[in-house]
Amino acid sequence: MRWAERHAPSNPLVPFSPVITVDRVTCASCGRAIHPNQRALEARESGDRLCLTCGRRALMQWADRRRLEAAAARRLAQDLGAGAETRVA
Repeated sequence: MRWAERHAPSNPLVPFSPVITVDRVTCASCGRAIHPNQRALEARESGDRLCLTCGRRALMQWADRRRLEAAAARRLAQDLGAGAETRVA
């Protein structure tokens, strides 16, 4: 419990942020042109710009991986809790 209190989540960290392009850029995934004043997604780590189609796809893939990781963490926590209950003192 102490660890959880010290490491309380604030806002979810998503690896992309929405941007409005100022200059013409190309999508880092498909190469499609993203014109000025169009919406795009920017990767936080690399700074790559993605068109909305590729950005949605990448965001959904990221969310699916996170969901699998969360499920695995829940199973591990439950397994650890179950082991404590079955131990004979």
